[in-house]
Amino acid sequence: MKITKDLFVWKIITHKQASDIFHLGIFNVFKLNEDGSESMIESEEDLLEAYYEKAVMGIEVGKLNLSKIRHYA
Repeated sequence: MKITKDLFVWKIITHKQASDIFHLGIFNVFKLNEDGSESMIESEEDLLEAYYEKAVMGIEVGKLNLSKIRHYA
């Protein structure tokens, strides 16, 4: 898992998983950039580029809601 500064949660996946998910169209696959931004993989070329860059890949989980977490703490 990766949580960005804006409290968005990403499930980190392997490049093999990214390829399988992309080709099956199950979820949108993203390249997670070091600066906290993300780039959606929209083509085979994007997927290969991310692979050769050894980029971190992920799928969206959702945004954390800290008010609900604090409520249960």
